[in-house]
Amino acid sequence: MLNIKWNKVLLVWNRGHKNMWDEIILIGLMKLLIEQWKEIYVATTDKIWLEKFHKQFFDTKNITYVMELPKGFRSFLRFIKNIWDIKYYFKTDTVVVWGGEILTEETAYCRIYWFMSIWISLLAWKKLYLMGWIQVPKKLGNRLIYKLLTKKSEEIYARDHDTVKELQADGVKNVSFFMDTSFFLKEAQDNKNIEQEHKKEIQKKNSKGNYKWKIESWKLENEKFIVINLNRKGEQYYDDLVEKTKKYIEEWYNIYYSPVCKSPADDDMRFYEKLSQEFPDMKILDWEDDFEWFLEKLAQASDVITPRLHLFLVSSYLGIDMEVFEYQRKIVKMKKVLENPYT
Repeated sequence: MLNIKWNKVLLVWNRGHKNMWDEIILIGLMKLLIEQWKEIYVATTDKIWLEKFHKQFFDTKNITYVMELPKGFRSFLRFIKNIWDIKYYFKTDTVVVWGGEILTEETAYCRIYWFMSIWISLLAWKKLYLMGWIQVPKKLGNRLIYKLLTKKSEEIYARDHDTVKELQADGVKNVSFFMDTSFFLKEAQDNKNIEQEHKKEIQKKNSKGNYKWKIESWKLENEKFIVINLNRKGEQYYDDLVEKTKKYIEEWYNIYYSPVCKSPADDDMRFYEKLSQEFPDMKILDWEDDFEWFLEKLAQASDVITPRLHLFLVSSYLGIDMEVFEYQRKIVKMKKVLENPYT
């Protein structure tokens, strides 16, 4: 069980940026907090879009969507239009910062970015929880913020065992393992009133203890296909991705491209345009408007080829064959968690 104390909980991360995994990490987390009858507030860059997306999974009438604190000129303009949302940063009791690369030197300036996201709450002496992937920093400026946030935190929940060991070795006492909350998304969908029996989804662990989802579904189409994705940090694998995809085309497979992230700063669709020159018949497999259908379709893929941790994890939960390009440590770490979640 996720042990978050106090009742009014503000959730902070890259919400509303249409990064699939950040969004479903949030849904899994909200599902756990809803079960505990918490009063939930969600900081986001796009309140309207995020609430609409969440309605696919649960009733949002008791959820409060709050404009995120500004970190630059554009976010400042958005915040000014919603200036009275500032009251919620004082009204809540607890702040949970939860995402993938929460505090890492592989993502430049992320410590400053997240400090700017919660500084009002820290000044107001709110209780803080950190969840996700955290590195012990080497740079002095990063280390100062790291020390402040780890000391302020009531608890730190790391999603991989290596992070737990690294933080403990650095003197952090209040750190423990908690599975990436995207895993709990399936229960959030089960709780939704789905009338069609063939869309019922069942969450379970396989006989080896690995984390997996089981989906009981009908065949959407009599089609053999693979799903591919590419992002800017994995662009170095472009030629490998093209070569592997061409081998499937020779076997008469259809190709789908899944744009996992759609934020302006990291839009996967730029690579769809580029790959379309290689594969003009490639189709889009989107997740945004009907996540239920997206999972149904993805579960039938013969293979998934991607550098995206997001697509790697959801494919792992579905038990799909996949090839993942390990461009960052977080992929290696989460592969270890999925292989043996208890050590």
